[in-house]
Amino acid sequence: MTQILNLNLLAPNIQERLLFLDLVEDGKPEVNERVLRQVCANLEWDLQRKVVGQISTLSASA
Repeated sequence: MTQILNLNLLAPNIQERLLFLDLVEDGKPEVNERVLRQVCANLEWDLQRKVVGQISTLSASA
């Protein structure tokens, strides 16, 4: 439950990118709860954006 609530701490543009990610049909998704925990650990949105910039799936949809 805490992990889901922590998604509220994400910068609005990151939340939007997550909502509109394409469905992964083969293989594992690049974005998972573990990756998002690292992003949520930063409360500053600018730092979150830097971490997200290193995740190609999310930065490609910018």
